[in-house]
Amino acid sequence: MARDINQTSLERAEEIVNSIKFQISLWKKVKLAVEEDGTKKVINAEYWDHPLFPSIMVKGYNPYSKTEEEYRLLCYTVISDWSSSDWEKEYEETGYSPAYSFPEEVKGLIFCHISNLEMDLKNAKERLKAEKELASQPKDTATYYMLGDSLIGKRDKKKDYFFLDAKWIPDEEGFIGKLLNGEDITDFESEWFAPETLEIINSIEVVEREQAMEVITDQTIRHLLMEWSEKFAEQKTDWDKHPQWFSKWVSIDIKLNGIERTLYPKDFVFADGAPADAFIESISDEIREDVRKAGGYVTNISGMID
Repeated sequence: MARDINQTSLERAEEIVNSIKFQISLWKKVKLAVEEDGTKKVINAEYWDHPLFPSIMVKGYNPYSKTEEEYRLLCYTVISDWSSSDWEKEYEETGYSPAYSFPEEVKGLIFCHISNLEMDLKNAKERLKAEKELASQPKDTATYYMLGDSLIGKRDKKKDYFFLDAKWIPDEEGFIGKLLNGEDITDFESEWFAPETLEIINSIEVVEREQAMEVITDQTIRHLLMEWSEKFAEQKTDWDKHPQWFSKWVSIDIKLNGIERTLYPKDFVFADGAPADAFIESISDEIREDVRKAGGYVTNISGMID
């Protein structure tokens, strides 16, 4: 489907959700069988039979997009470094074909594809929720500050806040006001900050909102990663001893404060070493919930069974 360059992020997210729903509905209607005379029977799809490279396609009118849409699946084994001519030579020499058997293996292919689409739909719905929340937020009129080189502060409706431990905390000691007035805070006795910290944050400058969101998003993710290292430590140790499955290329896409970030297994910190990709998959629902509690959304979880 061609993308409208004038679409908003919310409209694009809605389009993706509806497109995946429509595609799932098409594949679920497909029926395959072999009749008594050996004829391959295909209902609600088009099947291109071939001794090496068969394929199957579904199509229909999507009322959401108001367009005809079609989706095709290759019904044969794909090896990245094998060309069509390589397979043809193999077939001539050995009789071995990469084609999936009809109907059983093709049914299995469609079943797996539907399962993948349902996971894609779950991720797409999360992205849609994130875009809806972002679109519904009132205009941010706060002024954002950088104190030192990493502490974000803000002034919102004449009240000042710091971003600490993944949350906004009222600046009850008036540091932002003091710094804006040109005062030196290094000798100030603080309940919040140690003297060495006061030396580090003894400067202030206005920063754009997006820059502030980048900083607090990264700080929130680091905070979550440290929490997860404790929360899942026992599960991680048990998994290392008795893994339930194996995966590769696992990643988790997050949208938080309008900023997108991707986490990989190597980003997770555990006392007994980096986790296996499959372990991160196993705790992904809890990660999704924790990110939501932090005000964000997991918009995609991807990986491949190894």
